Amino acid sequence: MLFIKNKDNSLVLSANLNGGSISYFKFKDKYLNKFINIFRAEKKNRKFEITKTACFPLVPFCNRINKNKFIYKDKIYELKKNSKLGKYYLHGDGWLNKWKVNKKTKNSIEMQFLKKSSKNTPYEYLSKQKFILLKNKLKIYLTVKNLNDNPLPFGLGLHTYYPMNKLTRLQAKSDTYWLENKNFIPTKIINNSKKMNFNQLNSLPNNWVNNCFNNWNSKAIIYWPEKKMKLKIKSSKNCKYFFIFISSNKFEKNFKNDYFSFEPMTHAVNAHNLKKQNGLTELKKNQILKSIYSFEINMLND
Repeated sequence: MLFIKNKDNSLVLSANLNGGSISYFKFKDKYLNKFINIFRAEKKNRKFEITKTACFPLVPFCNRINKNKFIYKDKIYELKKNSKLGKYYLHGDGWLNKWKVNKKTKNSIEMQFLKKSSKNTPYEYLSKQKFILLKNKLKIYLTVKNLNDNPLPFGLGLHTYYPMNKLTRLQAKSDTYWLENKNFIPTKIINNSKKMNFNQLNSLPNNWVNNCFNNWNSKAIIYWPEKKMKLKIKSSKNCKYFFIFISSNKFEKNFKNDYFSFEPMTHAVNAHNLKKQNGLTELKKNQILKSIYSFEINMLND
């Protein structure tokens, strides 16, 4: 575990080289004189589980690719299932592998992951991730460099988990979202419904949600009124999509509706198989894609 804090000790973060993940990100409430979880804190088990962490990177693409196959520049590329979460290759490779520390200071960590060629995926790349704690915010820098001789479509994102209760509100502007099929692949775009409209602060559904939203302005707010706290999320402008995940007892035994995922992404789910490849970026060998994410804490008492 790697621990960092900001200058006045009001923010603390613990990172794990397993999956390049964050174990917790906390803010010290000066009125209550205690630390509050901003991200959902990792649930400690005997065995490490990446889906129990607070956050992990999505690289070299986000979510799933339909039928584990895509065609790019008239060439067929195939992937093999890499997790127990459905039939298809999920979230790339960074979340399932160990990263290496490049540099650490009191308030920052830089790590990297080198993906070599394999039979499971056509992607070869170097990904770097940097966490920095500032006065009242966390900044995350995520990059990927194509090491394959062939140009390929790349994407980036963050899988962040947040505490949730009946009072929690989310604001993230978009106009449409995708419906999914039984294999978690988007099939149809529809206009935002009342429950799924977050253009203004709105409560989160208390049912299964696993949807990609389009035409995002790269900004979001999460409001916890009982904590008198707002979290302002700002992503680089190439993040035009976000994904919301809320589990269920069918998918996750003993789920208590106490967390949700809000995932900034540079591309739509299954963009590899969409005509416009919505948001994917072609990288030739040694070209780099980067994204930046900022999480700013605002206490309403201040």
